[in-house]
Amino acid sequence: SITNPTLDGSTFACYEYKNERVMPIGYDDPVNEDITLEARYFTDDTIANLKLDDLDWKTIINIVVTGVEATWKNNWFKIGDTKRFTLYQDGVQQPFQHEVRIIDFDHDLLSGSTSNDPQYANITFEFANLITVTKAKDKPSTINTKWNGKKTEEGAKNYDYRDATINEFLNGVNGDITGSILEMMPIGLRKSILTVEKKVGGSTDQGQSYVATSFDTKLFPLAHDEYVDTEAGVVPGEAGEKGKYQYYIDHSEAKDLAKSPVNSTSNHYWIRSPYIKDQDDNHDTAWRVMSSGALENGGTISRNLLPVAPAFCI
Repeated sequence: SITNPTLDGSTFACYEYKNERVMPIGYDDPVNEDITLEARYFTDDTIANLKLDDLDWKTIINIVVTGVEATWKNNWFKIGDTKRFTLYQDGVQQPFQHEVRIIDFDHDLLSGSTSNDPQYANITFEFANLITVTKAKDKPSTINTKWNGKKTEEGAKNYDYRDATINEFLNGVNGDITGSILEMMPIGLRKSILTVEKKVGGSTDQGQSYVATSFDTKLFPLAHDEYVDTEAGVVPGEAGEKGKYQYYIDHSEAKDLAKSPVNSTSNHYWIRSPYIKDQDDNHDTAWRVMSSGALENGGTISRNLLPVAPAFCI
């Protein structure tokens, strides 16, 4: 371990790789030879005027990975803080400026964690604006998105979100991120996005029980139960053990779910929760958030090319 340094009149912020302009320090970066780290400090004046949006992703991530948690969490960085940035396609910066918001700390379970030793991502960000869903570049899937219903021995269905076009659009296909939103993220940020375990289940107006299936992901839409309180018979267990994100506990009115389009003409958007009409339905519907922020069930994905507002963790 490395002892955090001190400097009179300043507060230690983080370590950085010496002379590295873009790439932050990663949790699992290999150390096969001597490396030089530089300590970065913030003056009292800097701290007094500190805004998340004024920092680059390298600095934000270095603070989270190597800084003092008690210094930055709920202090320098707070739930609701926002940061603007642009995506890159084929190495070209896109004209649309996106904005992400901190929606919670220590909420999402890291992939590979166990019930005996659960480990959580430090920060969850969600896009505060909407991105139009198209199929991943040069991929065979179509926009006719479905969560694939699978019968269990008990007769209920669970739903495999991993093959859905929305997931391919965000994360690519079978590890190939070409043309996906993940590929378009700034390279230093993309390196640092953590893989977390999420769930996708089902909901029905008949109150039937549907199995929630876990999957590992980097970019993901939120589920019904992560935005609002669970309704009777709806989306059982889909949000995981921590339920709603703190931002949506603090901002619980419908209008707080409304988001503005950036490269989309629609201000309705899909969330992660499928909607099942009956036990034998060939499922092609999902929950969505309307322009008012109200949740509506039963929207047909193949006929409504609505955008998404994905989340990710560092």
